[in-house]
Amino acid sequence: MDTDATRAAVEAILAEAAQTSDLASALRARLDPAVRFHLPNGDQGGLALFEAFLRETFGSFPDVAVTLDALAVEGVRAFVQFTLEGSHTGEFRGFTATGGRFTLPTAWVLSFERGRIVEMWYYASIYEALAPAPPAPQAGREARG
Repeated sequence: MDTDATRAAVEAILAEAAQTSDLASALRARLDPAVRFHLPNGDQGGLALFEAFLRETFGSFPDVAVTLDALAVEGVRAFVQFTLEGSHTGEFRGFTATGGRFTLPTAWVLSFERGRIVEMWYYASIYEALAPAPPAPQAGREARG
C-alpha cells in the first residue's frame, strides 16, 4: 500500500464511524484476523485482546463521543489523534467508575497491509483523565517541606 491507499483506508474507517456512530464496528470491518494490538501498559495480543478492550471501553463509557484532532499518513502507517469525551460509568483499566464526565486525549498508530489493519498501537493518558484529583490543601495550613 502507498500513502494514498493508507489515507483512503483510514478515512473510510472514520467516515463509517461518523455515519453510524459505531467506531468499534468500523474498525472490526478492517482488521486483519492476525492483527497485533498494543496497549499503553505493555499488554499486547491479537483479536481477542482487541475485542476485550472494546468491550471494556464501551462498557465503561457508554456515551463516548470521538472528535478527530489530527491525521498523518506515510506509506503503510497512519497516526490518528483524537479526543474521547463521555461519562465514566464502569470500571476501566482498574479505575473505578466515577459517574462524572471525562476528556481523554488519545492516539492510534495503525499499520496496514492489503487494506487491512495488521497492527495497532493505542496511546492514551488515562491517569490524567480518570484518576481522582488529589485533595486541595486546606486553607490556613502551611505546606511543610
